[in-house]
Amino acid sequence: MILLSTGSLRYYGLDRIFGIARDVGYDGIELIIDDSVDTVHTRYLNDLSGREGIPIRAVHAPFFFLTPPGWPKSSVVKAEMAVSIAEETGADVLVLHMPCLTEDDYIRWMRDGVPALQARTGVTIAVENMPCAMKPLGRLGARLNLNAFYYIKRSRLFYRLLSLVSAPVFPVNGWEDFLAFENVVLDTTHMATGGYDLFEVYRMLGRRIVHIHLSNFDGREHVSLDEGVLPMGPFLKMLGSDGFGGCITLEFIPDWIGAEDEGRARAALSRNLRFVRDNLSAGITRKAVDIKELPPVPAVQQS
Repeated sequence: MILLSTGSLRYYGLDRIFGIARDVGYDGIELIIDDSVDTVHTRYLNDLSGREGIPIRAVHAPFFFLTPPGWPKSSVVKAEMAVSIAEETGADVLVLHMPCLTEDDYIRWMRDGVPALQARTGVTIAVENMPCAMKPLGRLGARLNLNAFYYIKRSRLFYRLLSLVSAPVFPVNGWEDFLAFENVVLDTTHMATGGYDLFEVYRMLGRRIVHIHLSNFDGREHVSLDEGVLPMGPFLKMLGSDGFGGCITLEFIPDWIGAEDEGRARAALSRNLRFVRDNLSAGITRKAVDIKELPPVPAVQQS
């Protein structure tokens, strides 16, 4: 199933987002819980889903910097509360972010807390890889809200020097860290911020990948599939030939799909949906592809 993330149109109300997803032809919604009451009001969400005829198949727990009204700020408690939203809306998957460098309680909780949470619910709890970024001055830089920079920029002298006094924004985000989890969400644009090979990552994580956040990367995160450096067509063909059984969520930054104009946004969402379906179908109908022969991720050109 191909889902639309509500974050792709986060400037819009949920009624409008669900209607657009239905009209364009998406199979379902991935709901991002944010600081809006509507995203945690399950009776409203179920009524909306039924009225528009489009299911909520995945729920994304709140980002560390967003807290729904009446919820605590602790990411641990928000993760636990988000399970109820997923259960009550009939979602198959709850997406959890890896912790950022200032979330000490969440960092300590992740390894044992995720399996414990999974044991209490029938919803699949899946952990998402995050952008490979460094925060100047580490925790102090986070408090000062300094801009982060991607790992792929380390080849430039300025960023090599800056990295000496920086810390990863998401300290538990190496690929070896994900081997500790039963279920993983592969975010393609986040992966590209570290310059990783898309097919190598897919090979390494294998059946742990139960859900995919799909978008491209051109120095900006979450751009349309046909605009960045990632070989999205071959990757989707490989998913089709490999029989990937999870949901694929298209997740874009609203600005990059022209969301200030609904007509442009609809056209972009339709074009990307068609791209996914065409390439998945091509992969399903052809002989299985040897992943090793697929093209590597090209380097992002730095200015």
